Formats: sequence, structure tokens, C-alpha cells
Amino acid sequence: PIYTSDLLTAASQDNSLATDEPEIGPAWDGSPTPVNIISSNFYEAVRQALYEETQRLKEEIEDEEREEGIGV
Repeated sequence: PIYTSDLLTAASQDNSLATDEPEIGPAWDGSPTPVNIISSNFYEAVRQALYEETQRLKEEIEDEEREEGIGV
């Protein structure tokens, strides 16, 4: 999201973006404002989703290599 309104819309669809305490702390200047907290939680959610997708793809490639007898 680029605009504050985008962040607030995302938080209205997923309340955890606004209510969870971010592991990395509030974004930008570090002050615990709603937008800073939502920004950090949004970043963490995207990072986690990308990590999970990377792991899934990695396993898929390894399975294909095993099936083809390429070895890992």
C-alpha cells in the first residue's frame, strides 16, 4: 500500500494488522501510531507469506528433481 487510506482499508479487512504488536516495532519513526503499527504488521505479513511461498516452491522443485532422479 502506498497511501494511508490503503493501509487503513487493509486493516479494516484484517484487524490483526492494527491490533498485533509488530515484532520489528512500529515503522517509520518508531512512534506507536496506528499507521506505523499497521505498516509494520503489513510488512511482516507480506514477508511471512513470501517466505512460505518460497519454501513451498523449494519443496516442489526438490520433489520434481527426486521424481526425475536428479538428486538434491
